[in-house]
Amino acid sequence: MSRYDVNPRSPSCALCPVRDCLICSSSAKSSIPHFGMLRAQRCYAAGDVVVLAGQPLEFVATVTSGIASFSRTVGGDRRQIVNLAFPSHFIGWPGRAVSPVDITAVTELTVCIFNRAALEARLEKITPLRQRLMEMRLNDLDEARDWLIVLSRSGALEKVAGLLVVIARQLSTDPLDPDGEVNFELPLSRSDMADCLGLNPETVSRQVSVLRRRKIIEVDNKWTIRVRALSRLLEAAGPSHENLMVHGSGAEPRFGEASG
Repeated sequence: MSRYDVNPRSPSCALCPVRDCLICSSSAKSSIPHFGMLRAQRCYAAGDVVVLAGQPLEFVATVTSGIASFSRTVGGDRRQIVNLAFPSHFIGWPGRAVSPVDITAVTELTVCIFNRAALEARLEKITPLRQRLMEMRLNDLDEARDWLIVLSRSGALEKVAGLLVVIARQLSTDPLDPDGEVNFELPLSRSDMADCLGLNPETVSRQVSVLRRRKIIEVDNKWTIRVRALSRLLEAAGPSHENLMVHGSGAEPRFGEASG
């Protein structure tokens, strides 16, 4: 794990692929003198623990690349992933000093971190920043509803198909066409998918095989997913599957927070 300061005019910041989705985007930053100097970048290797549930979290952060998982231990020993943070999503929240969940890097993860106390102080004075954070919170509620739709499925196949739809939508840089083809690199292992869905890895693998046999998806090298027609994957996700497509990605900036 490494940590280093970022100059707001440095190439790494100027070329940030999600800078317009962050609290430091131009519409907010214009009202925040020297806002860029409040942040630093932190990198985690896949599998690194960012923070454990119950531990102090002295910073809030935006994911700039990679994916993080938010999980809780249920039933004494079972890990349940309750959310995923993709690029542009928020980790932590002003006013919350302790993490309610375990946060772990699923892939190599880079986050732009802000001192929580410094950010809280500016929230009292800067209206655009408060508005941006409200947008992020509202998007978080939308995404929580998506998660509930997936978890509420009674069948294992519906759950796996629904999770693949959510991941495809989050990773897409353009709005998804329900009648079109979708290709993406699956960021989760079968074990991680099982922890998301309350299943075991063997069940997840069997359902992926079912989707392949039905020619709904193709899988190359275990990780590359090709969805031949998104409409068929949506159909496999079961009733109310269209709700998973309500919040498109790519065309509109996403301000989702992922705090579990």
